Amino acid sequence: MIDPAVALGAAAGRAVGSAVGPAGGAASSTSSRTALLVGARGRLGEALLNELLAHPGYARVHVAAAAPIEGSIARLSAVPPQAWPAADDAFVCLQQPGEPFGRSYYGRDDVFEPADEQSLPDIGGRLARAGIRRVALVAPLAAFQQMSGAARTLAGETEWALVGLPLDTLVVLRPAREAAAPPTGSRLQRFVRFYLGQLRYMLPRGYEPIASDALARATVRAMREAGAGLTVLGADRVRLLSQRSPPPA
Repeated sequence: MIDPAVALGAAAGRAVGSAVGPAGGAASSTSSRTALLVGARGRLGEALLNELLAHPGYARVHVAAAAPIEGSIARLSAVPPQAWPAADDAFVCLQQPGEPFGRSYYGRDDVFEPADEQSLPDIGGRLARAGIRRVALVAPLAAFQQMSGAARTLAGETEWALVGLPLDTLVVLRPAREAAAPPTGSRLQRFVRFYLGQLRYMLPRGYEPIASDALARATVRAMREAGAGLTVLGADRVRLLSQRSPPPA
């Protein structure tokens, strides 16, 4: 279980558990490690799956599947909802209802199990039962919220519940959420969404959304380098992590 004091420190907006060496619990660079991806849907989920499969630090990648997957890909295995295997690192990619690019064309990602805020407690419980102790959570946040304390702490009861699980490492990444689809609803609702959407143009560049492949690269890098405890990364830190030169082979 993550020390509650560490979680409270993150809630106060302090940097906790930032990238440390192996002595602090960071992942080793050996190729015998395994990863589990939950929420491999949409553009980001697909990019994260590709990044994990291409990464030399993982010998096998498990992906949570909602339906059987035909065919085979080297180093990739699809796992059903009630049979998640133990893995060294787990990655959970949350999707929002109606999120732009939240689904792949022609529904080709229907075979993968979805992940959203409502299902997070169930996902956390299954990760714990599988014996997984290192988890990275990708939970995008609206651009206008990036400069508030919400980008540097846990959000809501569902995320705080993860702190009570027997985890050694929890990394929460809060990239800026891409602009919403054309607004619907009442005139007032459309105006509010339009007004909040315009705020993104007033934010520093570091708080703007980044490409999915860059976000996937930053996510894997953050997880590989994370030490024990809780780390919460806002959009500005996620962007910097995605731009950093890769370590030498």
